[in-house]
Amino acid sequence: MTERAVQAMISDNYLDSMIRAVRRSKTDAVAGEITDLILEARADMIGAGVPAQKAENEEDPMVKGAIRSFVRWKFGLEAPGAESERRDYLVQVDNIRRRG
Repeated sequence: MTERAVQAMISDNYLDSMIRAVRRSKTDAVAGEITDLILEARADMIGAGVPAQKAENEEDPMVKGAIRSFVRWKFGLEAPGAESERRDYLVQVDNIRRRG
């Protein structure tokens, strides 16, 4: 996927909110890693049965919360709260999937 396609899929505001969620300053390296994690989270949600249109909806607060949990989990794998973020993510995705 080209950088232009990725930028079209993830708004700057959405990316910035996820960077703030992991308490980092925005650098190219951090933005690149968080972008990859957002795309990974969306793919994971779709694989779990969440419709693609829903998983890619940046305006849905439940989807944003699930993606934020995923990003915190994966970005801070060694952090003490990572396991809690993983559990939160899984519960959130299940709730979104059941909601349709």
